[in-house]
Amino acid sequence: MSVSVSGVSSQLRYITCGVPQGSVLGPLLFLIYINDIGNSIYGIPIKLFADDTNLFIFTESIDVLKIDAEDKIKLLNSWFVANKLSLSLGETCYSIYGSTDIEKLKIHLKIDDVETQPVDRSKYLGIFIDSNLSWQSHIDYVFNKIIKFTSIFYKIRNKTSYDVAKMIYFAFIHSNLAYGIEIYGNTYTDHLNRLMMLNNKLLRILQNAPRETPVVKLYANFNTLTLSELHTYQILKFIHNCIYHQNKLTSIFSNYLARII
Repeated sequence: MSVSVSGVSSQLRYITCGVPQGSVLGPLLFLIYINDIGNSIYGIPIKLFADDTNLFIFTESIDVLKIDAEDKIKLLNSWFVANKLSLSLGETCYSIYGSTDIEKLKIHLKIDDVETQPVDRSKYLGIFIDSNLSWQSHIDYVFNKIIKFTSIFYKIRNKTSYDVAKMIYFAFIHSNLAYGIEIYGNTYTDHLNRLMMLNNKLLRILQNAPRETPVVKLYANFNTLTLSELHTYQILKFIHNCIYHQNKLTSIFSNYLARII
């Protein structure tokens, strides 16, 4: 490798480890390289998504949780050091669920003498999990993501056919609402009201429907469901797959439900 600045190139240096960023084989080689990271900690599976590493630890005692978390973090960091990888300390954080504010003050996690920061919410696979498990943060995230389509829909509603408008709704609005609704849709109705009202408004705009058009008809026209109905539908699909089509689910759900005969 070499570096070129203003037409002047540095001397060539050999790369002894790693792969060039953006290369075709880079992602595959990286996954092979970190394939044994699960062996660094015993008893608790490490959740990986590409280079995003997550660790979930649970106990009934906050004191035991503190000791357990510190031990697991040390083991994980040792694996990174041994494999010539480094944690991004600025992006490394932790959240505590189901504890009081006083209990949370007992936990201070450090990596190489650098204290990691506690956060009230963290993003995991596209879903924001807040420390109170109210899902308000994720609902706000989805709301802010789809509200920008309001003005766009006003501009295109008279220039697109009915079928195209329906495709646009399912591509940009329904997909964001449906993702993870099995989880965040279980919150209080008050938390969901703002998102439900926005969804109603977007349907009305795209269909160019008069204000007096019943909301039920707006959903029927696009053959879709309200948020509460969509939540129920997705839960029923999940339960059906748990009972009849376990091959469609990950192994963690193999014994998720128990039949009572």
